[in-house]
Amino acid sequence: MKITTENAQKMNEQDAIQAFSWVQFSDPHFTVPKPTFKHLMGKRLLGFLSWRKRRRFHHKKAILDLAVNDARTQHPDHWLITGDLTHIGLPDEYRQARRWLQSLGKNAEVSVVPGNHETYANAPWETTQMEWQNWMSSDRSVSMGKVGQDYYPYMRRRGPVAFVGVSSAVCTAPLMATGSVGEAQLERLA
Repeated sequence: MKITTENAQKMNEQDAIQAFSWVQFSDPHFTVPKPTFKHLMGKRLLGFLSWRKRRRFHHKKAILDLAVNDARTQHPDHWLITGDLTHIGLPDEYRQARRWLQSLGKNAEVSVVPGNHETYANAPWETTQMEWQNWMSSDRSVSMGKVGQDYYPYMRRRGPVAFVGVSSAVCTAPLMATGSVGEAQLERLA
């Protein structure tokens, strides 16, 4: 193959793409809910009982730690955490998850999108998702000052890749775990 400037540029772009790596963790559910009586009103009561009876035996932090340590040996350029870090979306669970996110790397090296367990019940942005704002902010922070679904989507360019965070995490009725991106977010995504 004859090496032209155009071919060399394409080869460099392909090398850059091949050299960039990321790891994705979805649904780690590693937090330990410590609800007050007030927190257990509505849907959270069912979620907490499910955690006490069943889910706490399946979602073990020690297993997540092993997976994270294995991922570290691969030296990923970026970490994607896509939903359900918490069990019932309590403010304390958000703080537990924030400390874990800080342990993964610098803010610019980790991106987060919340899941349906983060929005188990309506809760103030300031005590929940705002805890993770550093890992959900666009490179050009157009989302600052916005809350809830209005915050998304966000975009972060890392090397040759653009990560776009779209959230379908909305509060739903008991016994439902569905999501919705919504028209306004779809318009912003375009």
